[in-house]
Amino acid sequence: MKNSSTTSSKSPTVQARGPDASERGAAELGCTHDRDVLAKLIGACGSDIKTPLASLLASSEMLVEEMGPNHHCSGYARAIHDVSSRLQGTMLDLAVFSLPMKLHLRCLDLAAFARQELDRFRPRAEKMNVWLFSKISDREMPVWGDSDALRLALTRLLDHQVLATAMQSGGTLEVVLEKRDRRRTHLLFIDTGATVQHELVSRVFEPYFNSEGRHPSMALAIVRRMIEEQGGKVAAWQNRHGGLTVELQLRSATCSDLGKEQRHELQEAEES
Repeated sequence: MKNSSTTSSKSPTVQARGPDASERGAAELGCTHDRDVLAKLIGACGSDIKTPLASLLASSEMLVEEMGPNHHCSGYARAIHDVSSRLQGTMLDLAVFSLPMKLHLRCLDLAAFARQELDRFRPRAEKMNVWLFSKISDREMPVWGDSDALRLALTRLLDHQVLATAMQSGGTLEVVLEKRDRRRTHLLFIDTGATVQHELVSRVFEPYFNSEGRHPSMALAIVRRMIEEQGGKVAAWQNRHGGLTVELQLRSATCSDLGKEQRHELQEAEES
């Protein structure tokens, strides 16, 4: 009985988002992939929305400041500002997720990179009663990646998992860096946030995936795209704390590759 109820509850979702519908929508817009459809829509309406939305944000912010907290209309101005801000954030997320990217892959020290992002994020996490712990050695962990794309992936992932943990009245987020073989370097983020049911874990990287106790967002979808664009992989599973573990796998490089990259950067700095 349990299996039949599970199947029946999922079937409407599958039918509503079936391949036939998405293929027809993509064909009508001359695209071959769902992300291409989204990119075309964002490109078509983004420029029309960007300027008036920025004006609305600026105007509502100015009104909030001029009215002050005691004005009888200040609540309306603040509500307009908050909604406009969320809409702007949504447009930015959709653009990051869908629009074409130009990456500059080079050799990076993932250990130093991860420590830097954790140090930058730690004060914000502690204000939300979330404590960051890291198991990252002092030795170099060279990988191939784009610094901007990798930084965006780490920022969005930290933000998502810290928020999920904070929603459970606080907890911990552990970050572990491992090199298990010569091909891949693994960076794991282990939170104590709300449990994601086993049958739903495979969907956490879908845009606006929704699970009880976790805020729906584009964060993990953006993380997956940023990592895969760099030739990496992502995975997720329920951990022993009951929370979610997200694993980033990046292509390993060598210390000699990292040395060459550092010498090249030093030469460019001297020339400039």
